[in-house]
Amino acid sequence: MKNMVDQVLRYIVKNYPIPEDLTKTRTTKLVYLVDWEMAKRKHRQLTDIEWKFDHFGPFVSDVYDAADKDKELSIVKKTSAFGTTKYIVQSKNDRERLEYPDLDRETQAIINDVIDKTKNLYWNGFIEYVYDTYPIKHVQKYNHLNLVQLAEEESRLNIQ
Repeated sequence: MKNMVDQVLRYIVKNYPIPEDLTKTRTTKLVYLVDWEMAKRKHRQLTDIEWKFDHFGPFVSDVYDAADKDKELSIVKKTSAFGTTKYIVQSKNDRERLEYPDLDRETQAIINDVIDKTKNLYWNGFIEYVYDTYPIKHVQKYNHLNLVQLAEEESRLNIQ
C-alpha cells in the first residue's frame, strides 16, 4: 500500500478549521490519531509510519519530513501569541486546491471524526486527548507503538 502521509496531511491542511493551529507537533499528533482510529476501526493503519512513544508522546519525523517534501505544502516559521517560535504546516497556494486522490469517502470520514474531536481543544486539552489514547496509556515511553496490535488488545479488554 502506498504511503498515505502526504495525502492525510493535505486533507488536514485543507479541512482543519483553524489553520494557524497546525503546528508541526499538532499535525504529527493528528496523523497519529488518524492512524489510531484506522487501527481501531479497520485493523490497519492508514500510513506506514512506525510510531514511537518518545518524551513528548507519539512522535516521529515522518510527518514533518513529508510536509517538507510535498510540493503543495510548506512549513512556515511564525511567532506564537507567547512570543515563541512555532512552525505551521500550510498550503503553498490556495488550500482549497489541495488534492488527495487516494483517500476514499470512508477514510475521509475517519479523518473528519479526528478533526471534529480535536478542533475545539486548546493545546493542553489536545495533549490530554492524545495522552488518553490506549497506546499512550499502556505502552512505556521510548517504545514502538504497534497500533493495530494495541487496538486489538483494547478491543479484547473492552469485550471482557
